[in-house]
Amino acid sequence: MPVLPCDPACCPLCGRANGCPRVAASPGTADCWCSALTISAQTLAQIPAPCRGVACLCPACAQGGNGAPDRPA
Repeated sequence: MPVLPCDPACCPLCGRANGCPRVAASPGTADCWCSALTISAQTLAQIPAPCRGVACLCPACAQGGNGAPDRPA
């Protein structure tokens, strides 16, 4: 089953679960683990425009190691 392009619980680059605590809690109540990372501009540029600010990257994609995507690019 394909992942919706901007599912807040899934990485917009690979479709894997992103582990964002904001999805598990009420929005704005917890900082995401990714807020402590520096994510490269090249990686951020790969996020589809409609998903920016909607869905966090997974740890692998945030660190630039996207690996095999779970959905077609």
